Amino acid sequence: WVNTCFISILIFTIVNTLFAGWQAGFQNFLFSEVVAIFLPNIRKSSNIGKVFAFATFFAITYFVLFILFLNNVDFTYVLNTPGLNKLYIINTVATFFTMMMFAYVYSTHSEKRLNELSRRADFDELTKLYNRYAINQILVNLIEEFKYTKKPFSVAILDIDFFKNVNDTYGHNSGDDVLKGIAKILKKYTKTGATVGRWGEEEFIIIAPSHIDTNKFVWDLDTIRKYINSGEFVSARQRIAVTVSIGVDRYRDGWG
Repeated sequence: WVNTCFISILIFTIVNTLFAGWQAGFQNFLFSEVVAIFLPNIRKSSNIGKVFAFATFFAITYFVLFILFLNNVDFTYVLNTPGLNKLYIINTVATFFTMMMFAYVYSTHSEKRLNELSRRADFDELTKLYNRYAINQILVNLIEEFKYTKKPFSVAILDIDFFKNVNDTYGHNSGDDVLKGIAKILKKYTKTGATVGRWGEEEFIIIAPSHIDTNKFVWDLDTIRKYINSGEFVSARQRIAVTVSIGVDRYRDGWG
């Protein structure tokens, strides 16, 4: 379908250039085709060799038409000068907006792609929480901020007790469901302003900035611990009970 569109525009451009003349500006549409064929959505429908072949063919077509008119080749129909000037302006403007549209599509696609890559770089695929890399960056920023503000912050590590037994007994898919279930519980805590991430396979990290009171932070974490320890996760029609342990530390120009 994409190739048919390009061929149709190519035929349209050649025919109109031949019968309306070089001065009408129909040949400018070839520039749009060269730009458009490199768009990611179009390029992935074909291999890169075919893309360059198309682009080269469009360029050759443009120069062949240019040489024909440079040598005063006479064709069937020639418009008068005012008509040619109007056509040239219309086609130039149309070409400009077409290329601008292609550039917009490309920039939008690139922005979405960059956002997706950024999301994958910063977030754990399974739990959708921050991954260890992103958490390390957040900790570095908080430590740097502490040097100027002297405002301490708290960090907690939540560990699932004997998580290997869960995988061995119920299977890794059920283990993943438990991890996702705990992540869902911890996500609710981000509403308080804390940052939650996955630190290791069965370890989660919660960072409380300076505006969160340490005593309240510890109390909330203990509430979360009791909630998880007293409940069950459901996976593949199985009820899985787990317990967690949580350790808390506060950064005051160093840990401990």
